[in-house]
Amino acid sequence: MLFQFLMRSQWRLLALVAVASLLAAALEGAGLSMCFPLFQGSSMDLGPNVPVFMRDYLGFFEKFALADRMRLIACLLVIIVFVKLLVMQWNIVLVLRLRNEVVRHYRREAVRALFSTGMSRFNKKRISDLNLIIDGFVDQHVAAIVDLVGNTLQYFFTSFVLLAVLLCLSLKMTFVAFLVVAVGGWALSFMSAVIYRHSLRLAQTKSAFNQTLFDLLHGLKVIRVFGREQMMAERFDQTVVDSNESYAQSTTWTLMVGPIFEFIGAVIIAGILLAGAFLLGSGGMTIGVVLTFLIILVRMIPPFKALNHARGALAARMPSLKIVEALIEEKGDDVIQGEVPFDGLRQQIEIAGLSFRYEAGGPQVLNDVSLVIPKGARVGIAGTSGAGKSTFVELLLRLYDPSAGRILVDGRNIQEYSRSSWLAKVGVVAQDPFLFNDTIRANIAFAKPGATDQEVEAAAHKAYAHGFIQAFPLGYDTLVGERGALISGGQRQRIAIARAILRDPEIFLFDEATSALDAESEACVQKAINEISSDKTVITIAHRLSTLTGSDMIIVFEQGRVAQCGRHHELLTMDGAYRRFVETQTI
Repeated sequence: MLFQFLMRSQWRLLALVAVASLLAAALEGAGLSMCFPLFQGSSMDLGPNVPVFMRDYLGFFEKFALADRMRLIACLLVIIVFVKLLVMQWNIVLVLRLRNEVVRHYRREAVRALFSTGMSRFNKKRISDLNLIIDGFVDQHVAAIVDLVGNTLQYFFTSFVLLAVLLCLSLKMTFVAFLVVAVGGWALSFMSAVIYRHSLRLAQTKSAFNQTLFDLLHGLKVIRVFGREQMMAERFDQTVVDSNESYAQSTTWTLMVGPIFEFIGAVIIAGILLAGAFLLGSGGMTIGVVLTFLIILVRMIPPFKALNHARGALAARMPSLKIVEALIEEKGDDVIQGEVPFDGLRQQIEIAGLSFRYEAGGPQVLNDVSLVIPKGARVGIAGTSGAGKSTFVELLLRLYDPSAGRILVDGRNIQEYSRSSWLAKVGVVAQDPFLFNDTIRANIAFAKPGATDQEVEAAAHKAYAHGFIQAFPLGYDTLVGERGALISGGQRQRIAIARAILRDPEIFLFDEATSALDAESEACVQKAINEISSDKTVITIAHRLSTLTGSDMIIVFEQGRVAQCGRHHELLTMDGAYRRFVETQTI
């Protein structure tokens, strides 16, 4: 996927990197070739094995005396190195641009994949893993691969240019050098495979470490309350040990590449010295050719070493790249996307034979639920924990599709409506509303980008939140902290209600909006709910049945089924689940 993206979307930038790398390589070869006319001295007798191309090259310098030739070469070297410096700087800038484009692409695609992933699959993922993939893996590994690609092009072209010069100097000595290189390359290929395996293990242990650290930080209060500090410390220590061992093994094999390649380089130079001595003794080569060959060969070792290091580094980075790409390729919603725009509720919402289970073969959460919610009705939903109340709301929010049955809105299956147009008419307030680590104003305005201050304050008035907001020194510009930790639970709920009101939906869903509040906060939230219930369709889930007494209809869930349905006073006259709930709460 990475190389497809580079070739499809960044081919121009990649081509410029290749051009800059080729220019730098050509200048490197030109600079090193200056050694040849110097080492030949005043003699241009090259022997029978030097090709015509090199004879013509030396012919340019032959007309200069040795001292003048040295001055000319000195000037040419300064010019060549200066131009090469400019080209290499240009290449660095191009590679950085390419790196930033790739990081932006992968992070954007990863987030889009999360937005389009069905909730059933998303719920199976760990937040710490997602954070590690989108932040750490993309920044540390995917970006490093781009850096390797950019640098490898320059190393490759440099090796190619210098190899061409070596071939022009002596075909026999070049053959000896690369015979040793072939054997060394086989050894390095074996090492790359080992590095890949250890790097995959390292990625897995880092994921376990991050998950344990996430649990420790977010569950510190629970850990202390239950006295499990020692157990969690030992668990964390084990993940540290596993991660360190994996890192040590991966790093050990990666660092071995350098010394082994250095040994290969020494063997190559020794072979060239032996071959050069033989050719000198037979009169088939001059000392100038041998010295020039050795200098170019020694200069060729660093880029060739870098190429082999890049092989090992790529092997170490590829597992992380595959994990990132697997996350991106997994995108695809489980929910059917309709195309009909929803322009408002006119008559009713009908639930017909609705059944649902979160996983195939899993327990049935809802079973054959049927009911009708008229437009403008205030509907209360009661039931024990696990009875299916919140799942029912999640199906209304199109987070999942039913396993069986239908939800009909004005006679049309809800799946036929586009989800965005349907949700634009629905406002939700959850039991534990999520607030962004931003100002109160920004949290309310999140429901309506571009909302004016007057609209934000009007929504806060309706939610009975304006009073306590104004009491803060910074008013609407007060920061609420992470997940709203700097304000109380009741204040979070009223800000969430204000956010829902600002959207001006036709349907409100309150999922246990008052269950965790004290009596005073509950009274404020309940007044806010009553305030907006006059001309809206309101569906309220509540454990505290006092919240539901004014509902037009109360639906009682038991074990995924509708056990009872009616008004508060009607259900009290029946010997059923609702009456038992009321009696229990009264006691």
